[in-house]
Amino acid sequence: MKKVLILLSFISSSLFSMELERVSYADNKSKMYIEPFSVRAPERLGNLDLYHSQKGFYIRKNDKKKEIKRYNMDPMLRDITKTQLKGFLANGYLSINKTEDGQYLLGAKQRLNGGGPIGAAIGVFLGKATVSVVGHGAILLIGALTGPAAPVTIIALESCFGAAIETASMAGAVAGGIALGVATGPV
Repeated sequence: MKKVLILLSFISSSLFSMELERVSYADNKSKMYIEPFSVRAPERLGNLDLYHSQKGFYIRKNDKKKEIKRYNMDPMLRDITKTQLKGFLANGYLSINKTEDGQYLLGAKQRLNGGGPIGAAIGVFLGKATVSVVGHGAILLIGALTGPAAPVTIIALESCFGAAIETASMAGAVAGGIALGVATGPV
């Protein structure tokens, strides 16, 4: 009889521990670890891990769990679901900071694409300006080397090479616009 009771005790404890493991596993599935590349925090905060669960966000640091209060979160994060959070983190990141009284602050930041057209406009300006400065700057430098004949030399060189410099600057504008437009456009 004693052996039967020990065997039953062993079986029931095994079943109970398997049930606990299943509950623990279910709890782990309900929380979401947020990867470090999606989190920005000042170095003074040290190493910390950010998690999201049904109850909200919390930080784990030095094996201590610290909940982030709802009023210390960006409004869009207060009721965010796991699916929404995954979608947000595809184009954004979370910023963590700490108040003087030890509470954590959580912000939501967007990663903005250059947008293509804005980058292209900047590239056009930079490409044209670079070629113009180099071309006309070379003419001014050569003119300065001619001493008292500098004004006449500069006028002569501008009349000979001004149109070529303008054509080259337009090509520089197109190349700069394409390069920066592609670099900052949607991927």
